[in-house]
Amino acid sequence: CMALPRQNRLSKRKDIENILKHGKRASFPLFKIFFQFYNTSYSRFAFILSRKVSKKAVIRNRLRRRVTAWIYAHHQNFKKGDYTILFLPGAIKASRKKIYEELERAFKTISGDR
Repeated sequence: CMALPRQNRLSKRKDIENILKHGKRASFPLFKIFFQFYNTSYSRFAFILSRKVSKKAVIRNRLRRRVTAWIYAHHQNFKKGDYTILFLPGAIKASRKKIYEELERAFKTISGDR
């Protein structure tokens, strides 16, 4: 599994805060997605997993890796923009399949092709 290319990472704190404050948001059972669409040639992603999700870094990192892997495979199909995914505590208990299904549904919903 590959890491997201650097250009597809949203790493500046102010960019993430900007999306959380001014972006659109959509809530799903396992996470919330904050997003803003831009007229760029690529999308950028950030993930927020607080200690509320799990006290164990190993578990938070596993969840982050799974989601990163899914996004790496699918991000070409998304509307271009910035996305921040904020995980909710229930996400830890979900199976990989369930997480992937939710991500699929979420990105279809926010792209407008339900």
